[in-house]
Amino acid sequence: MSPTKKKILIFSLILDVIIVALILFYYFGIPHSQIEALKTGYVKIDIAADGKASYTQVEKQPKQWVSIHNISKITQQAIIISEDWAFYEHTGVDWAQVQKAIEDSVKEGKRPRGASTITQQVAKNLYLSHDYSVIRKAREAAIAFSMDRKLTKNKILETYLNIAEFGPGIYGIGAAAKHYFGKSPSELNAREAAFLAMLLPSPTRYSQSFKDKELSPYAKETMESILEKLRLARMLSKEEVDEQLYKVFDWEKIKPVGTPIQKPERSTGKPSKKTAPRKRDGSQIENEYRVDRELEIEDNPDFDDDAIIDQVEGVDAEYTLE
Repeated sequence: MSPTKKKILIFSLILDVIIVALILFYYFGIPHSQIEALKTGYVKIDIAADGKASYTQVEKQPKQWVSIHNISKITQQAIIISEDWAFYEHTGVDWAQVQKAIEDSVKEGKRPRGASTITQQVAKNLYLSHDYSVIRKAREAAIAFSMDRKLTKNKILETYLNIAEFGPGIYGIGAAAKHYFGKSPSELNAREAAFLAMLLPSPTRYSQSFKDKELSPYAKETMESILEKLRLARMLSKEEVDEQLYKVFDWEKIKPVGTPIQKPERSTGKPSKKTAPRKRDGSQIENEYRVDRELEIEDNPDFDDDAIIDQVEGVDAEYTLE
């Protein structure tokens, strides 16, 4: 058997095992009553001395809980576009990403990584351990599928934003907005939203930028990527992205992420002191620099301005670990 056929066979077997396990867990291993209770319930967070959180479902809204309606839309969009691009399309599990993760793991000889949706992360945090195993991933997928059937997308997203870790001992969007920016979640702008989204894959590690009062190269690159994806999804204009790149956080001690746009000098009617380029003999070079209008990119008249995140094509989706 050729190496390629062997890899395909291994991939098929792994996928078959996951699907069978998912079906079994759906009927025998799903906390149906707890998921039903989450429709109108909340999650209380208790933080241990080591900074780790434990979650308990409760009927009464906890003090730190923030309604989805009190979280700025750009923050919701930045986190969805960073964590789970197809959030509003899939049914709790993004099977296309699962397939890609397994194929990559077979090629590289490593365990599957990077295919968890926002719904799966909620399922893992509320109902499962964080230890990796194929069985746990299969049960996680089954629970996520059940959650997607029983809960609205807004409820799932609201729960995720209220239990996600944004740094050592910092859980929930309310605590994160206050800790990093001294704001409420409803006041967060695009750059602040991009920063919080950047933290999610590894909050303890990536929050070092805040401790250093200086964005790391990874933080800069990731935030710019998130802002660019928001532009591609028509959530921000190019001008708004440029403006956000030029801004700085109050705690930053260095220059902005982007380069400021130079505004044209206002004409005073007086001759400019600047001289045009000249040849070696001293004569002025005529029309040294020209703008080629044929190279300008025109707006696409067929683009749907009302398109939502999940309608954007041509951009690879990105997901966090497990």
